[in-house]
Amino acid sequence: MTLLEQTMKLLQEEYVTTGRTKLFEALQGLLVKEDARLPYAEVAAGLNLTEASVKMAVHRMRMRYREILKAQIAQTVSSPSEIEEEIRLLFAAFGP
Repeated sequence: MTLLEQTMKLLQEEYVTTGRTKLFEALQGLLVKEDARLPYAEVAAGLNLTEASVKMAVHRMRMRYREILKAQIAQTVSSPSEIEEEIRLLFAAFGP
């Protein structure tokens, strides 16, 4: 959990640093597909964007989250070939 929380914190810092705090706050709940509470259309209206723009922003946020997570894991393994396996094990621990 600490690793995932740190990854989210680093992602948030990137958004804040680049002046996209409002976007981060609106999209963070959509980061995990199963946790999406609001329809994209509602989020888009709140941000004054199109639904397609919100979908793309969420996609980019997910990609960046994964990049940060990989970088965090890379610091804990002995070789880059172990990163993907660690990610699978991490998410398997949270799955059914």
